[in-house]
Amino acid sequence: MGIANLLAFLAVYSSLEDTLSFTAFAKADYSRWQYVQEHLAQLRGSWEAMTAAAAAVVIICLLTAAVRAPYYRAIAGNRYPLAPDSLGEFVRLAGFIAITYLIFYLPLFSVTAESTQGQILGFALLVVAVLLVFADYALVFERLGPIRAMRRSVQLLRHGWHIAIIIYLAVYLLWAAMFAAFGYFYDNATSVFPLFLLSQLIIEALATVVVDVVLIFTFDYLRRV
Repeated sequence: MGIANLLAFLAVYSSLEDTLSFTAFAKADYSRWQYVQEHLAQLRGSWEAMTAAAAAVVIICLLTAAVRAPYYRAIAGNRYPLAPDSLGEFVRLAGFIAITYLIFYLPLFSVTAESTQGQILGFALLVVAVLLVFADYALVFERLGPIRAMRRSVQLLRHGWHIAIIIYLAVYLLWAAMFAAFGYFYDNATSVFPLFLLSQLIIEALATVVVDVVLIFTFDYLRRV
């Protein structure tokens, strides 16, 4: 999914820039949300860029829905399914992902991260993220719809909110450390070698797997207590 997200951003980036440079693209990808915010007016004023952005969001949403359920079952079981269990599961996941995109990403375009409103919004979204931390696992393993899965996540947190907060703080520190390390390189580099970007994707993918393993087994523990 890291490569898919990279290619999706490349589609948007190439529609906004007159010339393409790998180093400039890699640095923009590192801070892609800041880049999108800074070019929001240009994005809105370009039919080509808006089309590329909309297509990228739809493709990523559908691809994530297709991959997520088999990926979760591979972590919890002893095999790697090649597809979701059914079309209904795929549709439920796609609906859930679309809802979370609207909740977490759409508001970010209305404020800058450094502003007071941005800080308040960021904290509010962090609280929502904690409340929904088990929602997609409930959707897959308990075969719930998007809204019921969100309610199920909140219900599970009643028994293990302290566990979820500890895990979330640990995850936040992990991602903050990686972001700072990569940021130091991008801020000081005059050129970016493609293998560095590839290594970044691999490290982020491994960190994501570790986080999902912890959260899935925490989810299984909480629904049994």
